[in-house]
Amino acid sequence: MIDAHEIIGTPLEAKISFYELAKPKVRIVSREEYSRFESAVFDHPLLRGLKRLIWKIGPVFLSPTSAAFKMDVHENKSACRKWVSGLDIRVNGDFFHYGDDDFTDLIPNAVEHEISEMWMLAKKGYQPGDVEVNHLLARRKQVRMAMEEGKADRLLGFYRLKASKEDFDEFQQAFDTLSTRKT
Repeated sequence: MIDAHEIIGTPLEAKISFYELAKPKVRIVSREEYSRFESAVFDHPLLRGLKRLIWKIGPVFLSPTSAAFKMDVHENKSACRKWVSGLDIRVNGDFFHYGDDDFTDLIPNAVEHEISEMWMLAKKGYQPGDVEVNHLLARRKQVRMAMEEGKADRLLGFYRLKASKEDFDEFQQAFDTLSTRKT
């Protein structure tokens, strides 16, 4: 396999190794290039049915999103081994501008969301019922990172301006959940 990375070691070692592999795969691109990438990602055989389902629910991809990833997970179940290849994370750099306001300082939070989703997929493999759960857990991790950096209000304000109501509600729910937790 070209560019393959085996998921090995303790869970923490495997996660650290995966994050080290994924972070250099991030590319910030224009809205146009990102749109082509997102279309190609959702043309993946595993996601075609998901895309049809999403379009039945509502045209959520008519508005631009901030980031997306693609990755292939390979398993040898008899040997209990997993590999990942083809990692690619694209960030819609244009998404992080609103009028004259620059929100590019929030790009690392969007990247954290994508890598977190990728890690859960790499760790467990594709599970149709897990797609939404993985997304919401990644959203929570994204918001936690913003809270730790003192940027939670800025993140919420930005997505209130840019995201659909459903996406903003995810951010708000993650913020509310994390705010009420005892550390």
